[in-house]
Amino acid sequence: MAELAQKHHDMMVEFYRKADKSREEADAGHKNFVEAQESADAEHKYFIACQKELRDYDKVISGLRKKTKKAKVSKEQKAVRKEAEHLFKMFRAGEKLTTDDILLLQRSKLI
Repeated sequence: MAELAQKHHDMMVEFYRKADKSREEADAGHKNFVEAQESADAEHKYFIACQKELRDYDKVISGLRKKTKKAKVSKEQKAVRKEAEHLFKMFRAGEKLTTDDILLLQRSKLI
């Protein structure tokens, strides 16, 4: 019985050693996993920051486009208004106007 008990005791000690080795490997693997997860989190935060920056740039570009378009429309409106005022003077002087001239006066709300 003592020999059998010693045999089982030796097996138990061997299994403990194997378990300790497996635990060490698992701890090392877990450490690597945690490091990889932290690295992924940092990269994700950087990605989110880049996306926010891109949205901000898009807003700035959109604003510039609207401003440019508004300036262009305003410039065109000034030119049309100037032409309409000239036509209105002609109208008041009794000169002949074409249908297009009258439509231009109506669009510029002079008549």
